[in-house]
Amino acid sequence: IHFYKRGALVCPHHQAQVQMLPWTQKSSKLSSVVAKAQATAKNNILSAVSEAVSEVQYQYRNSDTAIPSNDITARLCTSLEAVFVHGLKETFLGRLSSRLSGHEAMVASPKMPEPSFWTFALVFSHKQVISQVDSLSQVSSEVGRARAWLRLAFNDGLLVSYLTAMVCDNVSLAVHYEKFAFLRDPDKRDLCLSYLTGISVYTFNLSINVSTLNRWQPRPLVLAGCWRQTTTEVDIGADVAADLVEEVLPAPEFVRTLAEPIRDGGPGSYMRR
Repeated sequence: IHFYKRGALVCPHHQAQVQMLPWTQKSSKLSSVVAKAQATAKNNILSAVSEAVSEVQYQYRNSDTAIPSNDITARLCTSLEAVFVHGLKETFLGRLSSRLSGHEAMVASPKMPEPSFWTFALVFSHKQVISQVDSLSQVSSEVGRARAWLRLAFNDGLLVSYLTAMVCDNVSLAVHYEKFAFLRDPDKRDLCLSYLTGISVYTFNLSINVSTLNRWQPRPLVLAGCWRQTTTEVDIGADVAADLVEEVLPAPEFVRTLAEPIRDGGPGSYMRR
């Protein structure tokens, strides 16, 4: 038994509990802040997807032509990029000068992070799709290949099929994403899929061979909660402007219809495990 001031008697075991209490309370409070921040980020992403899809549906409700790269499709791609970036494990985050563990860490960093979901996309992509992305002369980084793959998925009408396969593969999700990630949240990802199904009838002709895809614009990273700017400006126009000088590549060797799903194995399959 140890004696303390004012004659208090405290055993060593009780002393340890008392000393640990403040840290336990602090840790619990921090965890609550982190959980709230992640929930807010996922709600913002889902709202962005919903708004972008609604804008496409409204603007092209009477159109039968392929939808080109423009401000509307840029916002759609931005929201989907945030879906794939949110909750990526640190191995795939690239440069990140500060670990984001709560609102205190959400400050402007000297270097923008370079998250890439290209490795994750490879698991589900047909070898011809991979070859097509790798052959893009203006795309030279992991970030660029991931962003080009997303736009190619829109052009091929495969995005919903890709996402459906991805959310069913819990092993690959666990390897690439944290538990709190958007793609590992059943409610959020199911709503996202339902929104995207609403534009699966449209044909897209988005530019994919442009050099600006090699680096992130701030907006998708801000939306995903892994970067915070000191200003609120959104740099969507940069990608759109660069589309004007896209290098045209030969058409791919395979053609699919919107009704054709991703299949496992065999010639002509659209998924690689």
